Amino acid sequence: MTTEDLTPTLARHFGYSVSRGAIVGEVKEGGPAGKAGMHGGSGDESFNGQSVTRGGDVIVEIDGRPVQSADDVVREVAARLPGQTIGLTIVRGEERTVLHAKLGERPSVPETSP
Repeated sequence: MTTEDLTPTLARHFGYSVSRGAIVGEVKEGGPAGKAGMHGGSGDESFNGQSVTRGGDVIVEIDGRPVQSADDVVREVAARLPGQTIGLTIVRGEERTVLHAKLGERPSVPETSP
């Protein structure tokens, strides 16, 4: 799963019902987020010189802790072990829902040659 920051300016421009959180950009089919029912974005749009994914779920809490940015998602997930289940409060359209995801192993990053 990839996430991007949702700021108040982006929220107003794209019509999100919340002003802060982490927009879900892409969800890997068969991965923990996909199995939990998370929805990724429907496409990219340029806004103020940056490419932003639109239409994805917005993560606003993890296990009751507020999510203000994509960094918060990384921090909260990294603090847990593979196999643990987390509660992700998401906003999809006007609805707020809690999804439960069982964390998997983080994919390894291929080494690059100098």
